[in-house]
Amino acid sequence: MYFEDENFSIYFNLYEKARNLEKLKKEDEALKIYLSILDKYAPQGTSYYERPAIILERQKHYKEAVKICTMAIKAINNNQFNADVNEFEHRLNRLNNKIEKQKNSKVAIPKKRTTNKPVKHPSATAITPIEAKEISTKNIKFSDWYVSISFGESRSPSFPQALALAQSAPQYIENNVNNKILYQAVYSDKPIEYLQFIKLYELVSNWKSCFVIINGTVMDRKIIGGLNYCYGDKCRSGNPDFCFGASEMTANPFGCHRLQISAYNHPWWTIGDFITSSIWRVNKQAILERIKTYSLPYVMCPCFSIENIKSVVDSLPDTIDLRKNKKWEKSYNGIQPINHNVAFKLNISIDPKKDCTNEKKNKGFFAKLKSLFK
Repeated sequence: MYFEDENFSIYFNLYEKARNLEKLKKEDEALKIYLSILDKYAPQGTSYYERPAIILERQKHYKEAVKICTMAIKAINNNQFNADVNEFEHRLNRLNNKIEKQKNSKVAIPKKRTTNKPVKHPSATAITPIEAKEISTKNIKFSDWYVSISFGESRSPSFPQALALAQSAPQYIENNVNNKILYQAVYSDKPIEYLQFIKLYELVSNWKSCFVIINGTVMDRKIIGGLNYCYGDKCRSGNPDFCFGASEMTANPFGCHRLQISAYNHPWWTIGDFITSSIWRVNKQAILERIKTYSLPYVMCPCFSIENIKSVVDSLPDTIDLRKNKKWEKSYNGIQPINHNVAFKLNISIDPKKDCTNEKKNKGFFAKLKSLFK
């Protein structure tokens, strides 16, 4: 986990100054600042080592770049900050190979030739573009339910921290889009992973480059906010029955207490009307309409099961005859159970308390909404 130290604001401001100099093509000035940061401070984050290593490699100062990579690997292994050493080890191997090629190369002295062609000045030779970082995505495996968060480089003081958090994700990818690096972290619905996602999301959600994908669908920020509020609470609670009621007030048989249909908030038995003086008709269509209204922010929740909800609604009684069923009585707004527990003992064909993490959640957002109200 990344922690800011007392000198963070000092060396980050220096880092920002160096990055701006790089953008102005003043690499030598930027390099001096990068090296001064490493000399005076113990910066927490890979960017402080990557940038000088990239410049030195581009300038063919391979041995100096090797020293920077070695410093980074040592800092990571000493738990100075949380990151993966593979990136620096890969760069280190590449630099050592280039050093060997330098040693083995022989400078060929060209013979003088008489030519009418103009002499090409060395400064006119094409500049070799920066070598793109090789990122392998072959080993990336998306779980049945996954959330992916992506963001680009930012001037925010939180950027090094965000990058460190992304790099410590269960799966981390770097994508080169129009010569710009897009950082992507992928998480499953496991509580420990989803809470890591929330921490990173809260850090970068307001950046213009940030976007979130769930199961292949780009998500609206309000929906992500709803998921983080609800599923995040479930992950923190450790309660497998959380969705069936975080408290007695939100107890419900549907497996989602955000539907606004719970024991003390429009319980299902209040949605209907009397067709005779003693027979109450449960309005299942109205229940589904209410579910449609309130479920939108939570449809992509790992624990939201359309199939379970429809099965529970179908299992509700069509009518309740108060003369024959003594477990119910009239109330000011219709009927109510004499004992509230009876309202949740439903004869349904599925287990409503089935662990949501065992179900496959591979449907897209709009497909889920569509299938709910067929």
